[in-house]
Amino acid sequence: MIKHFISLSFILLVNSKSMAVSRVDEVCANKHKFKSSDCYTENPSLPIELNQSSFKLLTKWTWISTRVAAKKKVLEAELDEHKNMFRFLRDGKVYDDSSKPWHENEFKNISNDFEDLRKITEHIEILNNKLNLCYKLCSAYTRVKTEDAIKNAQLVKMGLLAKRPILAGPKIEKLLLDNFEKEISEEAFKKSLQKTYTDYFSGIKEEIGKIDKFLKPVDSQYEFLKTSRPKSEKIRQDEYFNKIDQAQEEKDYFINDFLAELDWNSEIESSAYRPVVCEYYSQLKSHQRIKGIKDTSLDVAMLVGPMMAGPLFRVGAWGLRATNLAKWGVKEHAMSKVLRATTSGVSAGYFAKSLVDLKDKKDICNKKLSKFYREGSRYDYYDFKRCASDYQRDSLLTVVEASFTSVDASIKLVKSLRFLKQFDKTNKIFNARDLDELKHTVSKGPINGNTVDDVGFKLSTSDRGDFFVFNVNESNASKKYGNVSEDYWNYVARIYNDRLKLSPEEIKSFIKSSNEMASRTTLVLNTEKRSLKNVNGGVALVTSSKSVDKMPFEKATGISIPREKGKRVAEVVRLTVGKKDPELMKGLLDILLKTVEGEKNIDKLYVYTSKIHGRLYKRLGFPMKEVSRTKRDVVYEIDMDDVINGQ
Repeated sequence: MIKHFISLSFILLVNSKSMAVSRVDEVCANKHKFKSSDCYTENPSLPIELNQSSFKLLTKWTWISTRVAAKKKVLEAELDEHKNMFRFLRDGKVYDDSSKPWHENEFKNISNDFEDLRKITEHIEILNNKLNLCYKLCSAYTRVKTEDAIKNAQLVKMGLLAKRPILAGPKIEKLLLDNFEKEISEEAFKKSLQKTYTDYFSGIKEEIGKIDKFLKPVDSQYEFLKTSRPKSEKIRQDEYFNKIDQAQEEKDYFINDFLAELDWNSEIESSAYRPVVCEYYSQLKSHQRIKGIKDTSLDVAMLVGPMMAGPLFRVGAWGLRATNLAKWGVKEHAMSKVLRATTSGVSAGYFAKSLVDLKDKKDICNKKLSKFYREGSRYDYYDFKRCASDYQRDSLLTVVEASFTSVDASIKLVKSLRFLKQFDKTNKIFNARDLDELKHTVSKGPINGNTVDDVGFKLSTSDRGDFFVFNVNESNASKKYGNVSEDYWNYVARIYNDRLKLSPEEIKSFIKSSNEMASRTTLVLNTEKRSLKNVNGGVALVTSSKSVDKMPFEKATGISIPREKGKRVAEVVRLTVGKKDPELMKGLLDILLKTVEGEKNIDKLYVYTSKIHGRLYKRLGFPMKEVSRTKRDVVYEIDMDDVINGQ
C-alpha cells in the first residue's frame, strides 16, 4: 500500500520548462570545476588499500547507504508517533491518559482540514461544469478566467494535502468522491481515517523490509570482513565489493524510488559529496526519461513542488507523486479539463518571492531532522514534524496569497476555509502530547524574550486541567493571550489579600513591578480545562543578567547578588495555588525548573518567601540553602547543578 503514499518524487527535480535551472543542475553542469576537497569522504576502514575504482564505489555506497539508513529511522519514528492516533480512532484509548486531550484535539484538526478539502474539491467540480458550458457559450475571456479559477483552487487543494498528507490516502479520497455534496458523518470519516492509518502502517513496514533487503547483505559482509584472518582478507574484501555492486544493480526497483525522494538542491550543498550527488542525480533523470516521466513533469506540481514539498515529503514517509497530487478528488469525467486548466499559465516567477521567504524556515526544519538522525530522540522527531507542519502551513498561506485576488470568483470560498480563519501567528502555541514532552521541550532552549516563535507551551490533561508555560514578553503581544499575565497577577493579589492581609498600596506595587519585568519573565500556569480565566495556580521566573535589572527580592530587601560575565541569575516568584495542593505546587515548580535548564546560562535561583513557606519548599524536595533572613522572611539559593543531578 505504500505506493499510495510514496514521496513527491520527481517534483523536486525542477524542469527548466517550468522554472529556472535549479541549483543542482547549475552545480552539476560545472562539475569539471570541482576541487579536490569536493571528493573527500569518510568511508569505512578496510584492511586492503583501495584502487581508484573501488574507492569511488565505496564512496557512492557510503553516501547512499547513510541516507537510506536515515530514511529507515524516520519510518520507524513514524510508526511510533502515529500508533496512538490509530488506537484513539479504533477504541478511544491512548498509551497515556494524560495525552488523550491532545489526540482529541488532533482529530478535530484533521477533521477540519478534511472539511476544507471537501469544500475545495466540490468547488473544482462546479468550476469544471461551468468550463464545459463555456466551451459552447462563453467568451474567450470568461473561459480563461474560469480556467484560472480552477488552477487557483487546485493549488489550494494541493497545499491542503501537503499540510495534512494522511488525507491523501485512497480511502479518504473514495469517501469524498462517493459523497459529493452530501453530509459525511464523523463516524464515517473516523472509520475511513482508521483504515487509512492501517494502510499507512502496512506500507511503512513494507518499505522498512525493502531497506533491510538493500542494506543487510552489504552490512553483514562488512562485519564478516572485519573479523577476517589476514589470509582471507582479499577474498572477503572482494566479496564485500561484489555485494555493493549487486545492491547498486537494483536500479529500477529501490534506488531510483529512493533518489526521487531527496531534496537535491540541499544535497548538492554538501561539498564533500558533490561528484557522487551529481552522478546519482544524472542516473535519476535518465531513469525518469526512460519511464516516460518527462511528459508529466509539465504538471503544475513541478512549480508548486519546491515550495510545497517541504521536509515532511522529503523524508519519504508521507508524500504523493505530482500527478496524484493534482488528480486527487477530481472525478474521472473532469480529469482532462481540470489538469489542462491546472497547468495553464505556469510562469517561473509565480512563487519566486515566496520560495525565498520560505527557504530559511525549510533550512531550520532540515537542521531539526539532522538532529533527530544524530540523537534519535522521539522528542526531536516530534520537534521536526511540528516544524515541518508549520512550513507546510506557511506554504499554503503563501499559495492563497499568491493565487487569489479580491475580485477572484473563488475568494468567497477561500475565506470560508477553516485553516485560514483559525490561524493567527500572534496566538501560536506549542501543544505538548504529554508532561514528558512538555518538560523535554522547555528544557531544550530558552523561551524568554524573542528567542522562539511561540507565545508559549500548553499541555491539556484529563484530570489536572491545562498547563501553560508563557513567554510573557510574547504573550502580552498576543490577541488571545494578551491578558494572561495581568490576570494572573490580579489572581495572586486576591490570594495575598485574603491570606496575608496586604494593603492596597502593597498589592498595587507588586502588580506594577511584575508588569515592568515582563520582558524577562516566564510564567507557568495551571487552569481549569479550556478556561484560561479559571486559574488553579501558577509560578513565575524573573531573570537578570545585569545588576541594574534587579530581581524582585533585590528591590524589596536591598540585597545585591553578584553577576558573573555570560551568566544570569533568576528568582522564583508568585508561587500560588488557590487550594491546598502540594502536588500541584510541586508540579508547577518542576516545569519551571525545566525552563531554567533550557535557559542554559542560569546557575543560581533565588526564592524570597516567608519562613513558613520556606519549610514548604523544603518539604517539596528542593535543595536550598539560606543566604539571608529578616524578621518575617528568608532568602534561599538553589544551585541548578543540584537540581539537575537530583540532589
